[in-house]
Amino acid sequence: MEKDGLKGKVKTIHVFYFDKADEKTLAINPLTILKKDTSKHLIINYDENGYLAQHIMSNGKILLINRYDSLSNTVICSKYSEDDKIISLDTSLLDENGNRVEDIYKSYDTDGGLSRTSYNIDVKGNMLESDTYTNGKFAYKWTYKYDESGNRIEDDQFYLLDSFIQKWVYKYDDKRNNIEMGLYTDSLVERYEYKYNDRGNMIAESHYGSDDKLIESASYKYDFDDKGNWIRCIANGKMKRVPVTIRVIEYY
Repeated sequence: MEKDGLKGKVKTIHVFYFDKADEKTLAINPLTILKKDTSKHLIINYDENGYLAQHIMSNGKILLINRYDSLSNTVICSKYSEDDKIISLDTSLLDENGNRVEDIYKSYDTDGGLSRTSYNIDVKGNMLESDTYTNGKFAYKWTYKYDESGNRIEDDQFYLLDSFIQKWVYKYDDKRNNIEMGLYTDSLVERYEYKYNDRGNMIAESHYGSDDKLIESASYKYDFDDKGNWIRCIANGKMKRVPVTIRVIEYY
């Protein structure tokens, strides 16, 4: 299983978040952590095929349910708030190769919008173009470009009559890790840089403004289990990440 960057047949991940990287928190052993070590935590469940099934809080509140229908080749994703209200319903239609060819997204916020996005896929499974309609009216489209290695290197967004809105440009290292992404309109708006360890985990990220001056940055350190999945992440910096995240991973 390599879905979600996970190794092995993962059944459940218990995710614990800590606001401080203090001595008490850093002393917690991810392999023996107890539920009482934090007030509540997120539980992520996967099915036996490695597909995401649920996000549930430890107090029993369901945040996300994925339902897979192999007969109609669809994925239905329902998202809920912690007060049990449905937020959105996203239905994805897949082709015979598992590529997403259409999304129907229903929002249950104050606007209550319905959007439909269709995708043009090439023989390699690369997404070439997507067209989005909101409440029956054309909203925008994206076009996508790839390099010879199959890395997506550019996303361009347009309104009606092919009027350009913005684009994202991506760069990769020789291991196909995304090391840079930049947002452009007429010129650079912002860009991000990323660094990775030998396992492919992000160990540093930096955010730059339109003048290419550093706005904020962060670094990350990990501990791993014997499958190679990280079980503790310690974050430093101002990129608005949780200081300490611990994952207790259960396998099939």
